[in-house]
Order: sequence, then C-alpha cells, then structure tokens
Amino acid sequence: MKTRTLLYTLSASVLMTLTSCNNWLDTGSSTQIRGDELLKTEAGFLDALTGIYINMSSSSMYGKNMTSYVVDMLAQPYTDFRSASNERSALMSGQYNDAQAVPFIESMWNNTYKTIASINNELKYVEANEDEVLSPFVQNMIKGELLALRAFLHLDLMRLYGYGDLQNMEDRETHPTIPYVTVYAKETTPQLTYPKTIELMIADLENAIKCLEIDPIRGKNEAPEAANKDGYWNNRVYHMNYFAAQATLARVYMWEGSAESLKKAFDIAEELTGLEGTAYKWVTASDLYGAGAPDRVFSKEHLFTLNVYNLKNIVNDEMIDFVYQPNALTNVIKWSRVAYDIFNAYSYDYDTGEYVPGYIGFDDYRFDMHFKETSKQSTTGGSTQDKYYMGYKLYQTDNGSTAAIDFRDMLPLIKISEMYYIMAEYYLSQSNEDKALEIINFIRSKRGLSQPLTKDQIENEFWMEVFDELTKEYMREFIGEGQLFYFFKRYNLENPINIYGNDNENNTFTSTRYLLPYPKDELEIGGRVQ
Repeated sequence: MKTRTLLYTLSASVLMTLTSCNNWLDTGSSTQIRGDELLKTEAGFLDALTGIYINMSSSSMYGKNMTSYVVDMLAQPYTDFRSASNERSALMSGQYNDAQAVPFIESMWNNTYKTIASINNELKYVEANEDEVLSPFVQNMIKGELLALRAFLHLDLMRLYGYGDLQNMEDRETHPTIPYVTVYAKETTPQLTYPKTIELMIADLENAIKCLEIDPIRGKNEAPEAANKDGYWNNRVYHMNYFAAQATLARVYMWEGSAESLKKAFDIAEELTGLEGTAYKWVTASDLYGAGAPDRVFSKEHLFTLNVYNLKNIVNDEMIDFVYQPNALTNVIKWSRVAYDIFNAYSYDYDTGEYVPGYIGFDDYRFDMHFKETSKQSTTGGSTQDKYYMGYKLYQTDNGSTAAIDFRDMLPLIKISEMYYIMAEYYLSQSNEDKALEIINFIRSKRGLSQPLTKDQIENEFWMEVFDELTKEYMREFIGEGQLFYFFKRYNLENPINIYGNDNENNTFTSTRYLLPYPKDELEIGGRVQ
C-alpha cells in the first residue's frame, strides 16, 4: 500500500505533463513533445502509466463524480432536503441541462477523453517499442493494461452518454453512439453504431487479456526481478489486471444484452467466481468487527480498485453526520440522507410482513458498515424524528491504526459480487429462478444473513419476484460506487429505486432520462449525433 501511494505521489508531475493541454487532441503542442521525451525509457513508460491512474482518481472522474457523487446520485438513492437549487437536486430530478449540473456532466466527458488520449499516446510508443526500451514482460503488461483501460473508459462513456437496454432499441444497428477513439491525433474520430463500437471494446479486451496472461496476479508466475526492482508490479489490484480485464469484458457483454452475450458474460463470471483464494477472498466478520478500523470497502473482494490520494478530503465532508433541526435543514445538511426505499431493502420483517426499521439491517454487514444513523432530536409532544442514514462506505477513518492505513484511499471499481449477480441475471434470463435465488442467498450468507430466502416467500409474502430481490441486492451492494445507475439503465427500469410502488413522478425514468447529454460543443461544433 505504501509503495503504491509513493508511486502515485511521485508521478503527479507526470500527470501534469501528459494531460495539461487545453485541447486534448492538440498533438502539435509542447506538451506532446515533453510526453514524447518521457516515453524513451522504461521508467518513463511506467510513470506515464501511473499518471493515467492518477487522472482516473481525480474528483472529476472516479475519485468522486463517476462513482460516489454524480453517477451515484443519478440512481436516486438519496433524498435531498434542501430547497435551494444545486447540482444535486438537478441531477436527481433529471434536469441535466441545468446550469449547475452541466459543468459536472461535461467534466466527466472531457476528462475521460483526455485520459483516453493519454492512453492512446502511450500505447503508440509501447507497440512500437523502438530500440527495444521495454523488456517483453513490461511491454506486454503495459500494453494489456492500456488496451483494457481504453475499453473500460469507453464502456463507461457509453453507459452514461449512450442508450441502455440495447436489445429493445429498434435502431441500435444504425444509431451512432460515443466515439471510440483509438489514435492520438487531431482528426475527429467518427461515430460508429452501437454494435460496431461494442466490437471495438471486445477486441481491445480480448487483446488485453492475451497480453496479461503473464500477470503476476494469477499466481502462476512472478514478475521478473529486473522489471520489478521497485515493486511496481506488486499490488496488482490497484492496476487494470488480468481478472479486471475479464470482468470488464463481462460488463461489455451484459451491456450488449443478447442471449449469446449473456452466456459469454456468465462463462466469464463463472470462471472468476471459481477463483476464490486467487482472484479474491470474502470479507469476514473479523475484518469488520475485529481490532482496528473496519474494512468497510470489503477490500478482499476487489478485482480492480483505485488508490485515490487523500480521499478523506474528497468524501468525508460529504458524509458527515448531522442533527435533525426542523426549519433549519438547509443550514445543517451537507449530504442527502439515504432514500427510504434503500433502507427498505434491509428492513422487511419476514415473519409479520411489515416494515421494521433495522430488522434485517443490523444483521447485514452492508447496512452496519455502509450507513451511519443520524442523531435524533425530540419534538413537541415527546416524539422523536425518524431515523436517517448517511452514506458511510467510503468514510476515511484516521485513528492511527495499521488497519486504518491499510484501507485508506481505496475506491472499488470492480468487485467479485458483481460477477455473482451476473450469473444470477443469466439464470433469470433462462427462467431458472431457483438457481438465481441460490446465488442471491449465497451472497446474503457472505453478508452475515444466515436465513435464506425461498421463492414462495418472495412471491407470497413479499408480493415480489426474484428479479426484485436481485434489484434490492444491487441497492445494498453498490450504493456509493456508481454501479447502481448502470444496472437500472440496462433494464430501462421506469421506477427503479422505489420497488415498493411509490409513484412519485420525480422517480420515473425514461430511456431519454437515462441519457446524459453530450457537451454542447460536441453537438454544435463537432457535429455529433446523440
């Protein structure tokens, strides 16, 4: 962990060199010349690669906006009490062209494409490898990471700025989607159709997986001593690794959504879930309730994570507790409380068929670790306000313990639980609800819930379907990580967050509401079609 933090800190100047252009395709600038000089030594290639991860870790990308903030809010797991207009209220109500929301939406687009430009620039030199600067091991590892990262970033752009539920999109074979940029050049990259763009993602990932077959994370070989003298190839979960590239390919297949693709995603997920002890381990009660700081991010289960430098300054102030003060909410609330239906995902009393706050919650590790109950205050008549829960998953503990340091600044991008849910989704697509529920119950058992659900219980007592239970699992598992919105969008769910039938019009989604708008310049100057 300390090695990774040191690498990220030392490479901050490299990031400025690679991504400080005003125009991310300005290949004639002095910045490109400095970048070209950097990519003449192996150390320079490694610094450039580290700079890409630093850029991904910025607040405008996965450090905040593309995980715990903007993309998380798009799924509406929060309720904003404040009456003042702000980007949160605009994003959660689908007002994406609001003046306060636009800078966040455009920043994610622009910074992601800047990072892709840096990837393409380095990839050009890696593939050329003039004067054999890179050893075969290093060349394959860097190439594999870059190709997989290029696909990973383009997929998230498509998931944000493109349509979902592709199998029900009538013109998907002809409609253009986000540009898939594969070269570092001034020329505008033409838009391709959804199938053609997905083909490019798959090709990049398949090539990446071949390059990463030598990845030390597989446990089959170690990095050559000469290439790893500074420990660069240790702690592979902090880089796009062999397992993460496979998982990203599974995500692509799920987004494409055809029966053939769902089966391919299932096969990948089945392979990864079978690698317990190699690709991942399960978080245990001792990891959460033992001595020292709890592992609230379930780090053992990460397939790909980012080290976000000084994450405390990014997230802690947004997760602070508050005291409920009637008529003064706009002055005391810094963050939105968790919406009641997220809470309901934990609080159904199986015996009585009634909602009982906390009934399931205190048995579920996720409820206990990922939310913090606010203070309550008595009101006139002796009653108390309802409980409110703040997002607490990424809260950075600073108690000086070794455990606190071990888990500090970790932000999950892919977890093994997602692969299990992919398998469950596949079984549901095959009308095999028993197998899907078996997987759901397995995950529940790993989250401290010893009582399995039965199909009769779900249908007769809850008046729901197994898919609804899977939706609740996504709500429990991925709040604060940005993945919940993508699950809702893949199915074009009309009222996803309120699975118990709330008809609030602000919670109603359409295919266009799931679509973040392209930056205005892309449409008016670039001639893009969305």
